[in-house]
Amino acid sequence: RLLDGQTSWGEIVDIQLFGGNVYLLDQTNNQIWKYIPEESGFAAPRNYISSDSVVGLQDATSFSIDGNVWVGTSQGEVIKFYSGKRDPFSLSGIDGGLGSIDSVFTDADSDFLYLLDSKLGRVVVVNKKDGNYVSSYQSKSFVGATDIALNVKSKYLYVLNNQKIFRTEIREAVLTEETP
Repeated sequence: RLLDGQTSWGEIVDIQLFGGNVYLLDQTNNQIWKYIPEESGFAAPRNYISSDSVVGLQDATSFSIDGNVWVGTSQGEVIKFYSGKRDPFSLSGIDGGLGSIDSVFTDADSDFLYLLDSKLGRVVVVNKKDGNYVSSYQSKSFVGATDIALNVKSKYLYVLNNQKIFRTEIREAVLTEETP
């Protein structure tokens, strides 16, 4: 069944599920639309970002939800929201910074954010509490990649690139790991 409210959408760049709800990241309208399921489908979309949180999402590329909402941008920034309000967060200690964050991954079972920078062919891992660099996984196979996913329990990182999926084992204690 189609979600109601599609005519108000701008440029939707990502979709996430959390707590039974559907969330859409809308660059044009600087909004994250929240759809709550009902017996007959979904309720009308709600603005997740509160009206008193001024934020531009025109550079947003991807997002992930773990209770907080983490938005990655093409400018290498991570924007954090808690209960619809922007929460201070900044990245630090990343050698060379980040070009573009093409995909963001985290979940409630992880203490880390996984950030895909496909131009530099790497996935950078930062601590969710303070934004500090933890490790990175770099490979020529990651250049041009479009998405990442992680199985926290099995400790495998999956990278989608050009109709291929690459898998690498996550070892948090390793500062930098070169993958084949």
